[in-house]
Amino acid sequence: MIVKNMPVEHSLSTNTKPKY
Repeated sequence: MIVKNMPVEHSLSTNTKPKY
């Protein structure tokens, strides 16, 4: 999944690639 400065998505993204 792709995340762009999204704190909400970050929670899920942290599982794959922590990009905050």
